[in-house]
Amino acid sequence: MAPFGSAEFFEELRVAEEKAKGRPAVMDGTLGAAIELYKSHHRWTQLAPRTRSDYEKILAYLEPLGRMPLATIDSAFIAGLRDKTYAKKKRTFANRVIVVLSVVLAGAAERGKIKQNPAKGVRLIPRIKGAPKVNRAWKPHEREAVMAAATPELRLPIALAMFAGLREGDVMVLPRNAVQDGWLVARTNKADVEVAWPLHSELARIIDETTEVFRQRREARAKKGEPAPEPMTLCVTSRGTPWTANGFRASFFKMIGKLKDEGKVGSGLTFHGLRHTVGALLKEDGASDEDIAIALGQKTVTMARHYSAEANKRTRMTAATLKFDPLKRSKPGP
Repeated sequence: MAPFGSAEFFEELRVAEEKAKGRPAVMDGTLGAAIELYKSHHRWTQLAPRTRSDYEKILAYLEPLGRMPLATIDSAFIAGLRDKTYAKKKRTFANRVIVVLSVVLAGAAERGKIKQNPAKGVRLIPRIKGAPKVNRAWKPHEREAVMAAATPELRLPIALAMFAGLREGDVMVLPRNAVQDGWLVARTNKADVEVAWPLHSELARIIDETTEVFRQRREARAKKGEPAPEPMTLCVTSRGTPWTANGFRASFFKMIGKLKDEGKVGSGLTFHGLRHTVGALLKEDGASDEDIAIALGQKTVTMARHYSAEANKRTRMTAATLKFDPLKRSKPGP
């Protein structure tokens, strides 16, 4: 329909070719085209696997809006989308939709597809007052109960998070040579930062015990004629294979659910909550926000402050209470 050789002509030709290949056509200037543009950018390819997986879920949710022209998307529409998503998918998912959409539209604005990012300034849904905190720190009795109940293949990943604050994704791919000369050295996937921890005596004991258990299991499988290759990762399943993200979460939450039913742990216990635990314990021991950021592989102290906020309050109030004695205060004058 467009004049031969024009930009509109080549866009129509591209759409026709897409249809001929059996793929749904994505028109230029639409949200679908903006998503494709974003996924061709280095920012997408450099995302950590877990983050990219979370983003994929959001992009799949936005797929029905793919043909929507970018010119019709404004802040009011995005706020409405946020509210509708909140009603269907709850707060966390609704806020992630805004975050991912903002990233996509920022890329479109950067490439001149739209004048400005309409998602910028759209507020996230705040946490309901009194609602349980997400990824809360583990209490001492919960840490003891979980470590006592965990099988060797679960105990080692949990110990790496409990004693070194590693994320789940980093624990799953941690190479065997990460432990050397009394140190645990790892590079984080999310921030691409190296963290180094002197091995805690309890963590060293758990590593030695589970490594021996894994070795014995490999020998037993080899005697049966079963494949028993030496794994490249430090943490493995009961079959000696590297954990998958879904496999680990299923086993972990199955154990946590059983302990909760038995009254040994409370609600809201997550693997990531161990990072909050480490941050809180370090703060209680007098570590600075900068030291906590280094220990947890954070590029800024923002999250370190978040992880240690509760511990900081308790430490400061403990010091204040030691000085506070209403009985020793002089009585007010007449």
